[in-house]
Amino acid sequence: MVTLFIAAMAGCLCLMAELVHLKRIQKLSAMAFGPEGRARKWTQFVPLIRSVAVVAICWGLLILMNYQGDNQGENLLEQEIPKDKVEHVLIILDVSPSMYLKDAGLEGDIQRKVRAREVLESMMERIRKPYVKYSVVATFTDALPVIIDTSDNSVISNILDLPMDQAFTPGKTDLLKGIQKAFEIAKSWKANSCTCLLISDGDFTSEIGMPDAPPAIKEFLVAGVGSSQGLFIDGHQSRQDTLSLKRLAKRLRGNYQDVNQKHLSSQVLGDLAGESEQEAQSFTLREWALLSCFLGSFVLAFLPYCLVRFSIDHHAQRNKLRDLKVLGLEQK
Repeated sequence: MVTLFIAAMAGCLCLMAELVHLKRIQKLSAMAFGPEGRARKWTQFVPLIRSVAVVAICWGLLILMNYQGDNQGENLLEQEIPKDKVEHVLIILDVSPSMYLKDAGLEGDIQRKVRAREVLESMMERIRKPYVKYSVVATFTDALPVIIDTSDNSVISNILDLPMDQAFTPGKTDLLKGIQKAFEIAKSWKANSCTCLLISDGDFTSEIGMPDAPPAIKEFLVAGVGSSQGLFIDGHQSRQDTLSLKRLAKRLRGNYQDVNQKHLSSQVLGDLAGESEQEAQSFTLREWALLSCFLGSFVLAFLPYCLVRFSIDHHAQRNKLRDLKVLGLEQK
């Protein structure tokens, strides 16, 4: 409301200045507009048009200056976040050597770990719910927590570039240890406040000893990367084991999705996306402010050209001047 009031005041000042300017140019109207001393009728609205453009620019700039998006990152102080509103996204990331194989993506020419990063970044961009905190657990032969409860998406993106497999003793992949470590972290969180995402190629050893999910886990997602044909590594053909990943998701009452060529769907993300498809297509306040600044600036920039070019009928004025000259010569 204050923003709109300030913009309206700026428009009123501009309109007052335009009216003062209009009175001054009336003395020179004959020189500016020819013998009739007036421009075309549409120019009467120029003061109002220019004032509205100033209001649009002022409002847009004030909105952009004070705008804060849904994801405010580390600008949200810890004590300001209501504990009952915090949502957790717990990522269990397979960092085994098979994730370096290049058989992922639309063309099948990028590493599985690179594809995993693309999927995670796409997911974070679409999560609109406020007060979301991310945690990452890396798993290979064992499981290690990498980061717990960060609100900064850039931190997660930078972590995904690290060679985390170097932190583990070489051996066979054990995803169950990653799930167990993630569930241990989630035990202290509020019930139904955590979405757990496991992203892997499914190339792991045992399915025995599945831990029970704590009350904090409201949804468990399994995302598979890697092609169905696979590539040779460590004495065997490594491919996306869709059957194992589907069984894993079913045992944890979760959902599985193949993300080797497609991203996680918004339906799978559920309420974390925070908005429906119709709402996603609508303009945000920031986009309206940008459009307002553009239109206001365009009008102010283009208006002088229109005044010079179309404010008077140059052809008619030349004819009248010619007639006046002829009349003056006849009188002489």
